[in-house]
Amino acid sequence: MLAGCGAGDEPDASDDAAVAEQTVTSLSVPDTATASRCAAPSAAVLGKAATAFDGQVTAVDGDTATLEADTWYAGEPTDVVDVDAPSESLQDLIGAAAFEEGERFLVAADERGVLLVCGYTAAYDASLEAMYTEAFDG
Repeated sequence: MLAGCGAGDEPDASDDAAVAEQTVTSLSVPDTATASRCAAPSAAVLGKAATAFDGQVTAVDGDTATLEADTWYAGEPTDVVDVDAPSESLQDLIGAAAFEEGERFLVAADERGVLLVCGYTAAYDASLEAMYTEAFDG
């Protein structure tokens, strides 16, 4: 009658510890009241970002996209990054990124954790990656 009560059925305490120790960066989108017209992105402006990375969207849950960074250009590396997903109107107004699960993105944010939009945070593109490299390595 004790079948099913073996050690293999109990939760592994190390799994809980790994989740509890996971580091997270949280970023938000600019509000529409402060959004303005966009100028062409430049490495000089991008280089002022407090947080910048190249990563993949692992989940989109409601208004939050979760990314795992492969390369950190600026900021303190964390295990995951949670980003407020921009509304469609913000995407149209100032070129905010439309995060989709499984897609690769280049992401930048200011010192307040607010995303840089207008082409600075966008789906991966080789020319945008070259701008990130120039801004942070050159």
